[in-house]
Amino acid sequence: MTMPHYRRLDQNYVWWTAESTRSVRLAHRWKLTNFRNYFNLTMSYRLDADIVQPYGTAIGSLSSVRSRLNQDTESLLNDILKKKVKLALWAVSNCAFTSGAVYRMKFVKQLMAAGLQLDLKGKCFSGRQDVNFENYKFYLAFENSIDCEYYITEKFFVNSLAAGAVPVVLGPSRHSYETTAPPGSFIYAPDFSVHGLVEYLNYLDKNETAYRQYFEWRFRSKEDMPYQDRSYGYCQLCRVLHGINVDNLYNPLYGQNYSNIPLFGFSKKPRIIASLANAFYGNENRECLLSTMHELYTFKLFLSGCVFFLLCIVCRCLVLKKW
Repeated sequence: MTMPHYRRLDQNYVWWTAESTRSVRLAHRWKLTNFRNYFNLTMSYRLDADIVQPYGTAIGSLSSVRSRLNQDTESLLNDILKKKVKLALWAVSNCAFTSGAVYRMKFVKQLMAAGLQLDLKGKCFSGRQDVNFENYKFYLAFENSIDCEYYITEKFFVNSLAAGAVPVVLGPSRHSYETTAPPGSFIYAPDFSVHGLVEYLNYLDKNETAYRQYFEWRFRSKEDMPYQDRSYGYCQLCRVLHGINVDNLYNPLYGQNYSNIPLFGFSKKPRIIASLANAFYGNENRECLLSTMHELYTFKLFLSGCVFFLLCIVCRCLVLKKW
């Protein structure tokens, strides 16, 4: 990562990433220890970032449903449920790049061995890749980074909620989902054994009353959605840069090391993040950042590929020079 050697004092530098802490640290091998007293703000999916830029929000999902359907009435929900002609779907393209990808692949195979009727789509599987998410009752929204707090991606918000499928989730803690997702909208896979999860999905498949409960969030008020008043992404970045920082009250770290950011007005001096590594990794689960043999093996393969590519270039240059 190449950064400018010199910077203007009136220029704000923001660390922004959509990658999970595990991917940044173990897959991309970025320790971030070189960036001390360099950045002014952090911007990521994490709720403890200065600027939160999630893949989706509960209030956003509710607003999207309401805008597309004008008003989400029982009759419209009935129309959605009529399209549910298949049980479950999993679409995935990252087969084994991270240990989380390996773990979820193993877990899915266990679910299928236990009797789950599951359609498989994506680059990891052969066959036709076209899919209509609306035809499925459940979607396996399994993240490729396990135990990484607040890392909930489009698998949950787009492939599941927006498509009208009930997400079966695997990734961060239940607390992360409860502070991000519409209430009662998901099934948390770690709550069950392998056979227990298969039995529960089959039960919901045959019990429409119980299944419909996972759509009740569509009829709730926006005040019921977690963090419904919080601003996100570029909107909040704009507010902060103009001295309107009240949303920092939502940050779980507020009152600890955020005392130098006033609720209104600008700081007396530019805020500097003393340690980017501590800001991004410091509050992460230990399990998320534990290195495994798979990550080490993948990194060695990557290095071997780079060396082989460079050798090919050198050999080609020597041949051309000879001619």
